[in-house]
Amino acid sequence: MVMGVFNLLKKIFSSGNTRPTTPPGPPTVSPPPRSSASRDEFREIARAVSSGLTVGVYCALGDGHLDSRELKLIQEMKDNLIDAAPADSRARLRPLMDQELEISIRGVSEDRLHQACQLHSHLPDHFKGMTMQLAFKVVTADGRVDDREMACLRKVADLLSISDETFRRLESQHLEPIRIKELTSSDNGGDNRWKALDIDPSWPKERKLAKLNDEFQKYNARMSNVSDQQKRMECKRMLEIIAELRDELQHGPKPKPVPKPAPRTTEPKPKGPPASRDEVLVGIDPCLSPSEKLKLLDKEEARWKARQELQIAPAAKAKCDAALTAIGRLRNLYRTQL
Repeated sequence: MVMGVFNLLKKIFSSGNTRPTTPPGPPTVSPPPRSSASRDEFREIARAVSSGLTVGVYCALGDGHLDSRELKLIQEMKDNLIDAAPADSRARLRPLMDQELEISIRGVSEDRLHQACQLHSHLPDHFKGMTMQLAFKVVTADGRVDDREMACLRKVADLLSISDETFRRLESQHLEPIRIKELTSSDNGGDNRWKALDIDPSWPKERKLAKLNDEFQKYNARMSNVSDQQKRMECKRMLEIIAELRDELQHGPKPKPVPKPAPRTTEPKPKGPPASRDEVLVGIDPCLSPSEKLKLLDKEEARWKARQELQIAPAAKAKCDAALTAIGRLRNLYRTQL
């Protein structure tokens, strides 16, 4: 097919259909040599063929990132296009396509996208369909599709004049498996369920029910025809989701279950050594190590001495004396424990 595209493009460019006509009268500039014209013609052919890669890169960059799997697929498609070209053209074609792809990877502007799609106007419809399919493959290469990438796919379809029927077929072929996998492998709910079934949550009830009935028949028939156990389980899960949505439409959403409180543990907490009267008076934790207790005693001793120097009542002064005496006893005790 690609070789046929090359032959078609060669006829188009050599016939001058893509170049503006020269006004009548003697030419003001002599025509370029045939070798130069041939090089320009070949470059235009290379640009037309590689424009499909430009479209693929544009869609892949829709989410702001070119994944390594997406780039690998684009590189493979470029090699396949070169290998399918006439043998005498491959050596000249590769550097031109490499250059076009390198420019696209750095970013595809809206103008560059329109130019790439304009080049497709010279190509047969099946080549446009191949480019659209490449765009879908590239976007789904990383196993996920977001709304920005979907917007890029729809824009490309409009620029390439891809029919709605073809777009829906490609969407079902490439995007539906990803949506089913995301939905059946997690507990996603809400609008994600409607999105997986291509239903707008803002639709009226009757339209939603009609779409759910169509989707039920589709997945029910699919489950009867597939032998792979994993795919059968996915179809079964989709049928369950359809039934859930249909029930919610008719009877309202079910309340979310209230999580049960975690059971209390009845194991007794481990108890540390009891505090002595001196430790209670000074405020020493008996669970501390002897060295930690000694450091704390130094701080407590400074605090009690500072309080003792204040003009306080005799009872408070007696308490300070008792605390300092207790600190002395505890210090001797803790030193023997080191």
